[in-house]
Amino acid sequence: MKELLQHFREQPKEAIKEVAMCVMIFAVCGAMLFLSAILQGCTASKGVTIRGKATIVTTDTTVVKHNGALKFKKSMFNN
Repeated sequence: MKELLQHFREQPKEAIKEVAMCVMIFAVCGAMLFLSAILQGCTASKGVTIRGKATIVTTDTTVVKHNGALKFKKSMFNN
């Protein structure tokens, strides 16, 4: 804050220009947001009814490799 006040004291015209530029940037952004909000309200829509039948064709590309063996512990049911 001290630096900002010192800048105002040393170069008042330049500091005022910088503040004015910041205010203008915020004003332009606000105007753009305002216009976009207004234009969002102007939408057109039309009802559409679609009937028919769809057929989906797929190809299974799963590859299963069976190499190896499964080992189970001996239990009282496995003799």
